[in-house]
Amino acid sequence: MPQEQTFRILLDQLRTGDEAAAVKIVQDHTAGLVAVARKQMGSGLARRVDPEDILQSVYRSLFVRVQQGEFDLGAGRDLWQLLVTMTLNKVRRSAKFHGAGKRDMSKDQSVRADADPLDHIPGSGEPGPEEAAILVDETEAFLKTLKPQDRPIVELRLQGYNSIEIAEQTGRAERSIRRILKQIQERLTEATRTDA
Repeated sequence: MPQEQTFRILLDQLRTGDEAAAVKIVQDHTAGLVAVARKQMGSGLARRVDPEDILQSVYRSLFVRVQQGEFDLGAGRDLWQLLVTMTLNKVRRSAKFHGAGKRDMSKDQSVRADADPLDHIPGSGEPGPEEAAILVDETEAFLKTLKPQDRPIVELRLQGYNSIEIAEQTGRAERSIRRILKQIQERLTEATRTDA
């Protein structure tokens, strides 16, 4: 059977959700894609993200989009080029995410091999276990007062995402995200004033 015909059969199986076809694609392409991802990742990103994690995201996207009929692949080399492009895009997005704001990789500090692990225990300025538990309880109570559609926005913001990233993840307009976060900030400020 010609190679192109074999590829077409594999692709048809993948479109129907055949797990064996997905496994074959993963086995055939992972080693090469890991090398592509590693070459593209800087040392800062490599400390935070494993190339295999990026590939899991690539394969997940590929399999879903193939089942939805998004790609018209003519040959195995088309699949390889698509996988390389998807891998490079995922690496770039990951680098952008880990280079933004408080997550900025350039601010990472390495720990000396001879350093005392106890040196990294938060000092008296950090909340203890009881204060942390109270903060978690109060945060949960506050989140329950929000509209169901606003809660994921606040949760993502608490995780350090900016308004652009939140808009991408929630599918809402960035302007709406900023407006909602501003309203919630004003609400919290007002609540703090009344508690004081």
